[in-house]
Amino acid sequence: MKHRSSTFQAVPFTIAIAADVLDDLKGRITRARIPEAVHGIGWTEGMDVDALRAVLAHWRDFDWRSAEAAINRVPAFRAEVDGYDIHFVHVQGTGSARVPLILTNGWPSCFTELLPLVPLLTKQVDGLSFDVVIPSLPGYGFSARPMSGERTSLELQISGRDSWSGSATIASWPTAVTWEVALRNGSGQTMPTG
Repeated sequence: MKHRSSTFQAVPFTIAIAADVLDDLKGRITRARIPEAVHGIGWTEGMDVDALRAVLAHWRDFDWRSAEAAINRVPAFRAEVDGYDIHFVHVQGTGSARVPLILTNGWPSCFTELLPLVPLLTKQVDGLSFDVVIPSLPGYGFSARPMSGERTSLELQISGRDSWSGSATIASWPTAVTWEVALRNGSGQTMPTG
């Protein structure tokens, strides 16, 4: 596999949400004004009030620091791509025969939903493993939001690879990004999922 020379600079990234931000969120959840339930209508007139209370209780009691520590155990970075700060996870496969693989997600998903795949894909099986990259697309997760409304090409140059394999949700912006990465790099392969 050929490597291209690049000025791409990936900087290690650690999630560290400020305590005052978490306190503010918890306070707003605690102070939420919930209407009285109209019994017998369920979801026909909007969100069920009991379900809303359960969601609020989940997030009010959620242990963000434990979740943050678990997410931070996976190597993450930020880099400027097409003028935007893009957050991504990058885990190299084991062994010498590694195929670069980009996994993208769509709304309302986020990169964390793909993290359970990392140990499965980076483990060498029959001499093959994957170098896994999971970006947070512009405006999602910890990536900067485009201010002009334009979408970036997001041609990730991580590890200087000339070809990529990829997987993305069908009929989504991530699918377009994954196809764009594959097409721009010549021999990339894509496999839509979902």
